[in-house]
Amino acid sequence: MGFRSRVTIVRDKYDRTKVKRQIGGKKMTAKMIDQYASKLVYCGIIKEKWTHDQPVKAQFDGLVSVELFNEANRGRIFVEIDSRDMITIKRRAVPEHLKNKQIYNPEYPYKQVVACPKCGKTLSGSASRGKMGTYYPAYHCSRNGHYFRVP
Repeated sequence: MGFRSRVTIVRDKYDRTKVKRQIGGKKMTAKMIDQYASKLVYCGIIKEKWTHDQPVKAQFDGLVSVELFNEANRGRIFVEIDSRDMITIKRRAVPEHLKNKQIYNPEYPYKQVVACPKCGKTLSGSASRGKMGTYYPAYHCSRNGHYFRVP
């Protein structure tokens, strides 16, 4: 019982009478509820491409008040309407550990440069943690079911 997402039928490209699989029918999760609750339209504010990403008060009242919307989102999104009906939307700052991710890692200088001898795809770099907690960096390729690792 409960909410399930819409079911879509995927048909065969050549014979449209054959059904290949069904997509959807997933149960509602806590993550889905958070995504729905963070939509601005529920508090009567529209922010879309056609409004040039500027928040605009909708012609209808929202399903919930702005105060209840802010309370439900617990600081992830904060909507503020001042006395001149100017709408400002504030979002929680991105954590530092997500800002400082490096594409180039000095531990793996040949990452995406050296090719795998089996398939020819470029090798990736990662580190495995051993039994004693020490990390062992190595290059690896994991394509088409084969696993190749060079320490």
